[in-house]
Amino acid sequence: MPLAPAIQHQLDAILAQWNTLSALSERTPAEIEQKKARFVAFAESRDAWLLNQIAAIPIAQFYIPKTPENERKLIADEHFRRYWTAAQTPQGQATAMAWTTAHERHFFHWFLEFPDVIARGGFDCILGNPPYLGGSDLSGTFGYPFCHYVKWQYHPAGLSDLVVYFLRRIFGLLTPGGLTAFITTNSIKDGDIRKDGLEQVLTQGGEINMAVRGIKWPGRANLVISLVSIHNGEWNGERVLDGRKVQVISAHLEDTFDTSGPDALAESANRVFEGVKFLGDGFLLSHEDAEAMRGREPRLAQVVVPVTNG
Repeated sequence: MPLAPAIQHQLDAILAQWNTLSALSERTPAEIEQKKARFVAFAESRDAWLLNQIAAIPIAQFYIPKTPENERKLIADEHFRRYWTAAQTPQGQATAMAWTTAHERHFFHWFLEFPDVIARGGFDCILGNPPYLGGSDLSGTFGYPFCHYVKWQYHPAGLSDLVVYFLRRIFGLLTPGGLTAFITTNSIKDGDIRKDGLEQVLTQGGEINMAVRGIKWPGRANLVISLVSIHNGEWNGERVLDGRKVQVISAHLEDTFDTSGPDALAESANRVFEGVKFLGDGFLLSHEDAEAMRGREPRLAQVVVPVTNG
């Protein structure tokens, strides 16, 4: 959606202030303090405040419960477009709710925090160790609104692993010709995590130029990690997989683009079971409480049963 002239003017003003800050020397403590003071003034300016408020609105809608009581606190896309194109100034109960939600959830807007970088197309290089957390644990840790948001923001993507959304966001922040390299769990090349993460990045023009498929983590954690480097755009240099030169590196972290997936073993359908996933401990009882309940009501033996963990 194109920016309205008024909004673009505010963004240009912020960018100009930021460039001024970046130009200040950091050779003396006095100059450092001057830069700090100007940054605080920039961050507290009305332009920065207004753009933060507008940027928070669409994200906040995923976190505000859709109940009759909150009907007046929700903002439809039609009204958001009026704010974004400067046809109307954000105000009222709904925008206040969005801003409160943004504050509580610590929303982060890259185009405001790094306006000079985003204005020139993104970062040249991003290095990191993005977090990973399995799909069923995401809702328990961050709540269903977060899950709904990331599935919408990174469509097509399911609820596979937290690392998927970090990978997609990192790649989206790279300038054409930029590079990212990261440490991650070796599940990055498997199943839905691969489909939602590496495969989507390669579809968007990324190319893997270095990968190490599996290294045992040297610390206390009992896990195997992978190292991956991705270039945003066509890569004409060497590609290295597990220390050896190869022609290509696929999303499977293989030196071939054979995209055939694994075959399902139908004969194992009734033998393999993923197990129970607890979405909370509300139904867990101590052995003593369970025995007491079954003693008072023998029929409860049909539903109060031992939990086996393996």
